Amino acid sequence: ISNMTLEEKISYCTGADFWHTKAMPQYGIPAIKMSDGPHGLRCQLGSSDMLGINKSEPATCFPTAVTVAQTWNTELIKEEGKAIAKEALSMGVSIVLGPGCNIKRNPLCGRNFEYYSEDPVMSATMATAVITGCYSEGLIVTIKHFVMNDQESHREGVYTWADEQTMREIYLKAFEIPVKESACYGVMSAYNRIGTDWCGGCSELLNDLLRTEWGYTGYVISDYSSNMTGTGYMSPVVAVYNGNDTMLTGLWLISMPSHIIEMQKAYRNDPVGFGTALREACRNIMIVKMKTKAFLEPSE
Repeated sequence: ISNMTLEEKISYCTGADFWHTKAMPQYGIPAIKMSDGPHGLRCQLGSSDMLGINKSEPATCFPTAVTVAQTWNTELIKEEGKAIAKEALSMGVSIVLGPGCNIKRNPLCGRNFEYYSEDPVMSATMATAVITGCYSEGLIVTIKHFVMNDQESHREGVYTWADEQTMREIYLKAFEIPVKESACYGVMSAYNRIGTDWCGGCSELLNDLLRTEWGYTGYVISDYSSNMTGTGYMSPVVAVYNGNDTMLTGLWLISMPSHIIEMQKAYRNDPVGFGTALREACRNIMIVKMKTKAFLEPSE
């Protein structure tokens, strides 16, 4: 990282396109391919998009989280994780975005099928099992959406309020256990705000709690962002400053120029503060890359 220029560090954190991280062959760093989850793969080998408009490769449709949680069978869930991993790796995918660990706070939530339970221990136990199965085959998973993104209505930016006891006993617990008890190296920050702070721009959540208190050593990626200006809500500058290492960016070709410009401005305005945060973001991404088969077994 010390040998990387500012432009290289910024491009490393912004990625190569919608589903690939940046390759830097001059440093021996390969590109890494990601795929959407969580119940199998949505892998687009050609033109990529977030909406599924372009063709995806055929893939197994595994039972939804709400279904597998009803089995109470962690060994079965581990086997599901292994199967997802084998299929992913066969398509060159090193990181899958899933599973979902959010709580079924309301039965009307439009994505309850993606979440395991209204009980945080059940959710955590199931997530831990699937992560263990995936990682045993060499696949990195990204648990989501951290945290309290438990509704679909206005989920992009809704102000969510809860006291600390409620957060720790219910909403955070579903993430805390997998982070501490499995090979969890990926976390997706949520769209919503906690109080007035976007989850991906909340240092207390991502740095103080996740990394310092829980001992997390992986990377943090945002949920799908349609930020076209690089400023305001879900700004990449705010993200990097507060421990959100990279952005899952829609309309990549349109968004990236402004994101890069704003990150360059941030460095000029605060070379020590932003430079340190940017270096840390690069480090977190690199640690995860070094745990993938794309890095460990490039010939495969």
